[in-house]
Amino acid sequence: MSLFQPIGQKRLTNIAVVRYKKGGKRFEIACYKNTVGAWRSGAEKDINEVLQTTTVFDNVSKGVVAKKDLLKKVFGTADEEAVCRKILEEGAMQVSDKEREMHFDNLYRDVANVLVEKCVNPENGRPYPLELLERSLKDVHFSVDPNKTAKQQALDFLPQLQKSIPIERAWMRLSIQVSQSAQDALLGELQAMKSRVESKKTEASRLFVTCALEPSCFRRCDQFVRSLPEGGGQLEVVALAIQGSSSMPEIFDVARPSDTSDATARVCSDSRQGNVASQAEPRPVPAPAVKSGGRVFKCNTCGVEYTVANEHREHYKSKWHSFNQKLKSKGLPAVSEAEFDMDPLMGEEKNDLDEF
Repeated sequence: MSLFQPIGQKRLTNIAVVRYKKGGKRFEIACYKNTVGAWRSGAEKDINEVLQTTTVFDNVSKGVVAKKDLLKKVFGTADEEAVCRKILEEGAMQVSDKEREMHFDNLYRDVANVLVEKCVNPENGRPYPLELLERSLKDVHFSVDPNKTAKQQALDFLPQLQKSIPIERAWMRLSIQVSQSAQDALLGELQAMKSRVESKKTEASRLFVTCALEPSCFRRCDQFVRSLPEGGGQLEVVALAIQGSSSMPEIFDVARPSDTSDATARVCSDSRQGNVASQAEPRPVPAPAVKSGGRVFKCNTCGVEYTVANEHREHYKSKWHSFNQKLKSKGLPAVSEAEFDMDPLMGEEKNDLDEF
């Protein structure tokens, strides 16, 4: 039977090794798992919470420590903590399974968040709830690419997602001013880009236009304004993504009475608005059943009134009222009963309202 031999080394356990090659030599440091990424992103500031030891190794698994003369020759300093910081920033990181899984989950959620911020339902102009988009991405078998940003992946995968649910990029709202000499050229350019001119007016021999257009046309519009002579034009981004009820405005041209050259004011409904009413119609008062002394019962959340107490109580139990309460808690405007009945997502996806 062999005798137990004492070990003169302290074995490191539960470590993540960061390797760095320089000057033909390889150096390693021992870190705690799932901490290197937090250090590089700036979430972790205390280096002692990242490093198990400030010792620099030639080989961590064998416990071979790097010589100070070699550190000074390669890094220009023998300060091991300074060398550890450089290796942490520039070294090749050993990623654990849990750390990789967490990174993929965060990137997956970031892709869904980009879709929430930059896309809308074309039928009502509202953004989709986060959980609904995550489930839709899963249904169309979306896989995360760790080498691409969340925005790039979201926009690249949007055409594939459109096959599953009605979704499109939210339009941008721009404010443009040009000299009167460039008025016709600007309006022609906006018409070629199929933009929506929301308002236009002329002041001090300059034309002011507020319009909405697809984000893919922004660069073209910006280049047009920059191509004008100095002082000939100015472009300002009012909104990067038009969402909510404001995403379906009525298109109109403003013609002041004093401007005889302008066309007569005209109003036309936005084709993207569809059949959704822009202004909620009040709910018709049902036939009275049991009068309550001529009192009027009002719901401030939904903006409707009742003359029957029973109808008023039943309204507070309705899905429409519950949906508007969720919107109110998120600081969003309430929807009319017609809008609620028309959009199937409002009536069916009740579990997603917590993320709306």
